[in-house]
This record gives sequence, C-alpha cells and structure tokens, in this order.
Amino acid sequence: MATPLDILQRRPTDEAIASLSQRAGLTGPDAAPGALHGGSLLDHARASLRRASINPDGRTAEEVFAAAFTQGVSDFPVLLENVAHKAIQKGFATQQPTWRRFCAVGQVIDFRDHPRARVSSIGNLKPVSEHGEYVNGSIPDAERARVRAGTKGLILNISRQALVNDDLAALTDIAKGLGESAGRTLESDVYAVLALNGGLGPVLEDGKTLFHASRGNYVAPGSGSIPSYAAFMAAVSAMASVRGVGGDDYLALRPSIWHGPLTYTGIVRQLNEGEHIADPATALAKANGFRNTLQDIVGTPRLTGTAWRMFADRMEAPVLEVSFLNGVEEPTVDAQPGFDLDGVRFRVAFDYGVTAIDWRGAYMNAGA
Repeated sequence: MATPLDILQRRPTDEAIASLSQRAGLTGPDAAPGALHGGSLLDHARASLRRASINPDGRTAEEVFAAAFTQGVSDFPVLLENVAHKAIQKGFATQQPTWRRFCAVGQVIDFRDHPRARVSSIGNLKPVSEHGEYVNGSIPDAERARVRAGTKGLILNISRQALVNDDLAALTDIAKGLGESAGRTLESDVYAVLALNGGLGPVLEDGKTLFHASRGNYVAPGSGSIPSYAAFMAAVSAMASVRGVGGDDYLALRPSIWHGPLTYTGIVRQLNEGEHIADPATALAKANGFRNTLQDIVGTPRLTGTAWRMFADRMEAPVLEVSFLNGVEEPTVDAQPGFDLDGVRFRVAFDYGVTAIDWRGAYMNAGA
C-alpha cells in the first residue's frame, strides 16, 4: 500500500500533465505536443508504469489500472489528481462571488484562534510648552477580535468502469462541479454570518450584535426606509460620527459600498450618480450631496425584503474577514493512499473561516 510520502514523491512528467489536461479541455489545443498528445486514460496508465520501470505489455486494461494504483512508485494517481485540481480551479473561477467586494481577506497559519486588532485612533496632538517639552502620548488598548479557519470538503470517487471506458469527463465534470460548489459554499457562509440574529449579524466580544442601535449603526424597523437621499445622508452622518477604540476622536469614515437586494440597485445608482436630486419640500431639483460617494453597489438575490447595508472601504475599516489557511484561496485536492481496482478516490478540501471583526465600518437600515 502506498503511503502519503510515496504519493508526495511521485511526480508525473510535464508532458503527461499537459497532454491529459488538454484532452480534458482544461488548456488550449496547442498546449500538449508530444507522444502522449490525445492519449487515453489507459495510455497514460501504461506510460506511468513504464516511468516506474514496470512493463505493462500483455496486461488487460483492468490489470494496467490495478497496477497503476497499487504500485507505490506509479505517478498515475498524482497525474489524475493534477487534472482534478485544474478542473476544480476552473469551476471555482466561474463563480462571481459578491463577498470579495465588501469583505477583507486574511490569512491564518493553523486552525487555532488568531487575533485581529480593531480600528482605533491615537489622541490629538498636544501643545508643546514654551520650553520645547513634548507631552507623552499613549496608544489606546485596541479591541481585538478572533478569527479561525475550518475545513469543508468532500470525497470524489471515480469508478473503475469510468477508467476502463476512458470516461475522462467522469473526473473533470465532477471536479469542475465541486469547484463551483466550493465557490457557492463560501458565498453562502458569508451571508449566513450576516443573517445571524435576525439579520443583525453575529454577537461580537462586547456582547452586542454587529448591527445594534446603541452603536449608532442600526436603524430599526419603523424608523427605517427604502434607499432614499435622506436615508443615505443619515448613513453618511452616522458613519462620520464613529469614534476609534480609544474614543479620542472621529475616524472620519464614509460609506464606500452599498449592499442589499437586487430590487434596489437601480434606485441606488440614481442616488449615487445623479447630478441633482428632487427636494421633497419644494419638489425642485437641488445639488446631489451624495453623488459619487459609493465606490461599489452590491446587489444580490441572496438578500430579500427591504433592509440594506453600507460598508466603509474594507481596507480602511474591515467588518467581515474571510480567513484562508496559509493564504490558499481556493479548494485543493489530494490523492488518497490505498487505491485499488474499484476506482479512484480524491479528497477535496477548502480551508477558510468567516468572522465579523469590527462594527465601525458597517451601517444597516432595516428598511420600510
């Protein structure tokens, strides 16, 4: 039986990888010149055995595949793993997630809790005395959040019949679908965090939800409204009034991202791009003081109802962080040891976590 170390030490040739990837439709038509170009799975299994100094001549297809999977020196499982990984990447890349537009991206090195400092400010400068003496300043104790990554994954099984029948699509189509699934899973997890506690988000370390009236970043039902000029200017005022962790001064935050149901994206664009806005008191047009405030408008079918949110620039005042293990931002696939004639097994894993790390860059209006 092959050990994990055996698998790590096997390396198929670049020609074999390029040839099988091209045949699977994962690279261009001219990406795989050479003797293996267009070769079947059986051809690649035989070539793998020859690279391991094992003669496949005279063996049936079943015997060739059995040897390719059970001989510890064979690189055939790693070759298939490489193609599966490319298919997963292709499927993952087809997704167009919205979370990247309003979430920060972080990195962790293991599955333990990792601290994240929250946005703070240093106190204002002090007058220098007539003798040239400077006052010692202090750095406020930063509030801290904790992020953690976890693992989600599946086992991918390809049957012996698919290998004998040279059904490469059985591998690549399933792997591509797993990549698509991984993208949707991460997107869904981000929205699941926002949906906690009736849409008020997770409870932070101070015991309050992400959006909370006492923070000044939440307009409750009955007081809220659909997107409007007045509601947007109220959001601008509320975010500008946010102070740092030390409470010494304002952070001067501004809305950068609107986030809500697709239904409202047209109205939001008009409010953000229009040169003039109707004055409700006089019905006359006036200058649009909100114009070009937003850098992005994120509408999604995952949100329904009338509630909407605004976020500050995610680099300036991050609210949600998606943390990837060792910075790997896509799912990976590993060959499992102990293959036999019954087929191929791959383990697909995606290591990440979604955490709310601060409330200061976020604002929510519960809507009408």
